[in-house]
Amino acid sequence: MTPKKFLSQAQTALDKICELKKQIERLTDDMVRLTGGASFGERVQSSPPRDPMGDRVAKVADKIIAREKQLARWENVLYTVEGVLNDIECVTCSKILYKRYVEGLTLEEVADALNYKISYVRLLHTEGIREIKIPA
Repeated sequence: MTPKKFLSQAQTALDKICELKKQIERLTDDMVRLTGGASFGERVQSSPPRDPMGDRVAKVADKIIAREKQLARWENVLYTVEGVLNDIECVTCSKILYKRYVEGLTLEEVADALNYKISYVRLLHTEGIREIKIPA
């Protein structure tokens, strides 16, 4: 994987994290409506004959758990990228790469935000990319 592709994972991770948090919130609201506000920390057991409400609650709880696992994986990706950026010796290079790949700014927008000339930002961007050490 190239350093740029590695860093690009941060923006994907942020998008996925945002979407998963929304999904978890919607599912939690569904759970509250289904249970009338009862806690869903424990699965509702169905008893013979089948309890359709309990089955629906269990399915929603399973979906919440699955989304939370996905959320944890994407947060780990984001933390890994941020950790690599923090390990760059050139602090300005790290700031430029953070703004470019985590915040999703163009190099021109980065230059404006930091009050640098675009040529300087391009130079430090290249230098920072060379310093990236992708974890195994």
